[in-house]
Amino acid sequence: MRRRTQTKSDEKMREALLLQELEALAERLGVKVRYGSLEGSGGLCRYGGATHLILNQSLSVPERIEEFLHALRQLDLNAVFVVPRIREMIGEEDGLKRA
Repeated sequence: MRRRTQTKSDEKMREALLLQELEALAERLGVKVRYGSLEGSGGLCRYGGATHLILNQSLSVPERIEEFLHALRQLDLNAVFVVPRIREMIGEEDGLKRA
């Protein structure tokens, strides 16, 4: 039983670290990330001359990760370094690999 708890704990830690990496990537791309109380899950938008990713603060970490990946698929990633693991995750939905 203890082993299962450690595995869940490890998974939650990996998810939290992945979310931090995605937030940092968005920042390097010039995307302003905001969490707030929304009716939907959120999304990417442009206003005030900047790109924003607005996410519902009640989303779980895995849901936030999915929203980040969805948003990043819409952006040009060629100008910044993206770790291979994240680049692979970004390309998974539509089968495209961005170089």
